[in-house]
Amino acid sequence: MKTKFLLFTVLITVFFFGCKDNPETQELNHDEPSSELKSAIPINKAVANSANPFDFLGEIHNMGLQELFNYTVATGDTTRRGKRQVLRRFFKERFEVTPKGKTNPELEKVILKDYRLVHGSLKMSPLAHSFVENLNKCIDDIKTLNEFKEFKRKFVDIELKISRSSLSRFERECLLKTAAIMRYSAYYWFNFANNNDKAVTMGLLRKIAGIITGIAADGTSALYYAFVSATLFKMLENSIEMSEMCGFYTGGFSY
Repeated sequence: MKTKFLLFTVLITVFFFGCKDNPETQELNHDEPSSELKSAIPINKAVANSANPFDFLGEIHNMGLQELFNYTVATGDTTRRGKRQVLRRFFKERFEVTPKGKTNPELEKVILKDYRLVHGSLKMSPLAHSFVENLNKCIDDIKTLNEFKEFKRKFVDIELKISRSSLSRFERECLLKTAAIMRYSAYYWFNFANNNDKAVTMGLLRKIAGIITGIAADGTSALYYAFVSATLFKMLENSIEMSEMCGFYTGGFSY
């Protein structure tokens, strides 16, 4: 048991080696798509929060997640390589960017074990931690398949408090990016569990588990990549992959 604990400690240490030490001095990364491309992104009023300047990330996120689903249904290809290729092609064709970098298996292992370990290990202020916990509580409170409106209401309220807080600009933007992706992820998974014929055969608890893990994995990956100053599209790519991996398989959904 002691050996396992030491190994996991080493895993977390190696995983977080690349994190910056001081959130006040971390650099902001603004690799946003052009205003022309952003204006072409459809706005879904059922999930949108116009007060969040990074809301477009959520729209792109759900477009990418649906692209993965459509590809897998059409081809039967469930490999990580195939999914990453189709996702990068989607980013290239729609937004003229190609995210660089490989998957992060250490991050994925920690998220799969307990996503809160990632939150607790990132270098952020106590106030930022408290906001992350508030966002997490919204996920923990999910008990039925018909809660998205209430989920959105609580999330938008937290986003407003983040925007008006005394957080550093870096931390505020990291949390708003993460919140936008999580809110859209929730919309995707609630909608999938309720309306997709691939989800009808599973029981209620399994569906709720899929919604919760899809959002949690999504948000944790987004939060990590935001705080290590990754590009926006690298953050999107990895959060989409983690959400798809955890949401579909935990929920017992099929292609």
